[in-house]
Amino acid sequence: NGELLFVSYFLGGVIYGYSFIKFQSITVPIGLHFFWNYIQGAMFGYVVSGNNSDGFLSLDLIPNILYNGGDYGPEGSIVGVFMRIVIILTIYFLPKQRKSMRFLRYSNSFN
Repeated sequence: NGELLFVSYFLGGVIYGYSFIKFQSITVPIGLHFFWNYIQGAMFGYVVSGNNSDGFLSLDLIPNILYNGGDYGPEGSIVGVFMRIVIILTIYFLPKQRKSMRFLRYSNSFN
């Protein structure tokens, strides 16, 4: 499962880095990271980065590391990789924010 976990974490870094570059705000990647962990842990009760969580919903997971990520939770699974690709595509298709006057700015040459 190490290769899948690496791909998933790499895509997570792409999500946070690309969202910062596109929206010129550090609050966007922080919000995305919070939302990702909140949905996994607090809502569904999945393991988040190896840490057990008690969620609002009680789900029974099938014992297949490919689909549920095993000790790392869904972020180490095929489902997690697919969801991260969906998030990257969503960020790509969202409208670009106007020029930011915030403290943290980055020259946006990726769009």
